[in-house]
Amino acid sequence: MTPRPTNVPSTPFDRTPTRTPRLRLRPDSEASGYIDAVWWPRSSNLATELRKLIPELRPLAGPIGRIVYDPGAWSPTERHLITDRTIRLDPYPFALFGTMYICGTGGTVIVLQAIPSGTDKSLAQSVLAASGDPVRADMVPV
Repeated sequence: MTPRPTNVPSTPFDRTPTRTPRLRLRPDSEASGYIDAVWWPRSSNLATELRKLIPELRPLAGPIGRIVYDPGAWSPTERHLITDRTIRLDPYPFALFGTMYICGTGGTVIVLQAIPSGTDKSLAQSVLAASGDPVRADMVPV
C-alpha cells in the first residue's frame, strides 16, 4: 500500500468558483430601460447581502445613505443597516419584483434588479450575462 500524501484533500475538489460574477452593470451605451444593474444575491437575508453589495457599488454611488427595496423579495429586516455608516432601509412594493434603489448621499441613484437567490443557477447566469458588464475593480470608476 502506497502512503497517501498529506496535502491531498479527502473530499473531491469543487471547481465552482466562489466569486462568480453576481452583479452586472448595464453598459453606458444602453440608453433604454431604467435598470442600471442586475444582482443575484446568495440568500434572501437583505442585511447580510447588502454588506457584500455596498462595497461594490460605493465607487459608483459614493457614500450610500438609503436603500429602497421590494419587501416581497427579502426576509424581514431592520429599518437601518449599520456598516461604516448608518443606511436607511425603506420597504416599498415595486411592480417589477426585486427592484431596489441604491441612493447615494450625493444624489446618485442606482436602480438595481435583484434575481431571487433561489433561482436556478443556469437561468440566473443567463439573466446576468444578458444584463451587461460584470463589475470588476478595474472597471468601476473611482
